Amino acid sequence: MFLTAVAGARRAGAAGWCFHTDAGFDLVAAGFFDQLDEVELDVIDELAAAAAAP
Repeated sequence: MFLTAVAGARRAGAAGWCFHTDAGFDLVAAGFFDQLDEVELDVIDELAAAAAAP
């Protein structure tokens, strides 16, 4: 779903796209990337390609 959303934003000419999840984050306890689950980390790895796709 994340990759579909970022690709759609790119095709629509959006100036940006916000990565958001249902999870909450306590950035005092740990860094943002430390709190992502496996699926979210996989998406992060693939976002650049999805955003650059025509």
